[in-house]
Amino acid sequence: MDRLVSIREIADFLMYSLGAVVFVLLIIALISIIKFVKRIDKLVSDNTNNINKTADALPEVVNNINDISTSLKDGISKAEQTVEAVEDYICETVTTVSESTESLFDVLSIAGEVMKVVISFFQGGKKK
Repeated sequence: MDRLVSIREIADFLMYSLGAVVFVLLIIALISIIKFVKRIDKLVSDNTNNINKTADALPEVVNNINDISTSLKDGISKAEQTVEAVEDYICETVTTVSESTESLFDVLSIAGEVMKVVISFFQGGKKK
């Protein structure tokens, strides 16, 4: 009854045991995958009407997005033109104000010179 176990038999036993464990794990994984697929199938079947409504509405949504993009592009173009017009108007206003200010300074300068002449005239009369 003395039986010696060879290394080959131990290796075979370990390989078969490992194979059995892997096989059991594969079966457990497949069962989990099947349960997951069943839940997905139930979810899809419960929401079939919503999915169909969404799929039917997609072309209209895409058209609306295209219309909005076009409107937005036109709006931006108009805003750009308005900004350019306002910019031109502001530049013209600044130029006009600048010219008016220069004219005012010229008038004040002339008035100052006239005042100097008048003052010097009256001072010149007093010195005599």
